[in-house]
Amino acid sequence: MDWLMPLITGLSIGAIVKTIIDFFLSNFIERKKMRYEEMKKSYLGLLDTLKIAAIQHSEDTSKEFALWHAKCDLFGSSDISELIQRLIDSHDASIEVKKCAYDNLLRQMKTDLR
Repeated sequence: MDWLMPLITGLSIGAIVKTIIDFFLSNFIERKKMRYEEMKKSYLGLLDTLKIAAIQHSEDTSKEFALWHAKCDLFGSSDISELIQRLIDSHDASIEVKKCAYDNLLRQMKTDLR
């Protein structure tokens, strides 16, 4: 009977450790899902705004683009921020340069969302 108390104590400690590990692991996974969703929303919002800005250029669309650009800076990768800036810089460039900048941006978004 001397072995019963250490066994019960060991099982109790094991259950507590498992609960703690499960809590931190589920918290980590939930945060990762939230970051992914924010990144996805930011990228889709930026693309929507780009579409609207291409059709109707106004101060309001410029402000909305700036908002989504800031969200992409917050939730996206540093590569995305750089590619958005390249797209902005290509505003007065030829169609080929704009298309190349846009394609690179889309390619990086796909990579980030995988």
